[in-house]
Amino acid sequence: MFVKVNGNLLHTIDVGPRGGRTILGHDGWVADWEVWHQPYEVLSHKWRCVAYDHRGAGESAVHPDQIIWEGLIDDVFGVMDVLGIDRCIGAGESLRAGVIVDAYMRHPDRFEGLVLVGGAARVRPAQPVANPESAPAVVKVRADFHGYVRDFVDAGIPEADSDHLRRWGRHIIERSDGESGARMFMAAARCELPSPDVTQIKVPTLLIHGSRDAIVPLAAAERMAASIPNSRLVVLDGDVPPITRPEEVIKAIEEMFG
Repeated sequence: MFVKVNGNLLHTIDVGPRGGRTILGHDGWVADWEVWHQPYEVLSHKWRCVAYDHRGAGESAVHPDQIIWEGLIDDVFGVMDVLGIDRCIGAGESLRAGVIVDAYMRHPDRFEGLVLVGGAARVRPAQPVANPESAPAVVKVRADFHGYVRDFVDAGIPEADSDHLRRWGRHIIERSDGESGARMFMAAARCELPSPDVTQIKVPTLLIHGSRDAIVPLAAAERMAASIPNSRLVVLDGDVPPITRPEEVIKAIEEMFG
């Protein structure tokens, strides 16, 4: 369903029993909620599973000027409030792992755990990015969105016999558009928040990372796991685990929080 959050209509899904544990899934770049589709098919038997297309992704169309990092954080709590979720396990995939970490830093009392898949906390550059619009990825996305998506998905799902997953991955991302994709890359560069101190994360934190992640190096997850007090790192073969390794993602989540 669509819910009004901070002046925008966000497409959400909300399945599973109420009254127990809730997981809130946030997906990467301009991918829509379907990144969490396969894990949720099983987790929703016992958990309340919520996900949404963030600003500029899937069916949550917004004006490009609305795609800003701070707004993405605002929407985490906006969705929780509209759906009556007091506390949840916040799950972020790829670039959205950083949003979930920043959301925790703002209101740690709203989270009972974190799941960070193929991502890392946002690191503010030592020097402000003078012109994010000239960054190579931004230029390429604006010039040839579909070509960039094809290469992005091929790099993210390199496994053999995965043509069906690559096709699905392209469809998940291509519901968005080139300008939204460019603005999403620019959002983190323009964020004025300080880099989060992950040593202050006090809730159980599960890090799941692909051994061949072409976007966020495994070393970034290893550094986070070494810094977060109550954390566990699970390394899976390949990349984009919710799509390519859903059974193992489910097992890791249930073992950590079940």
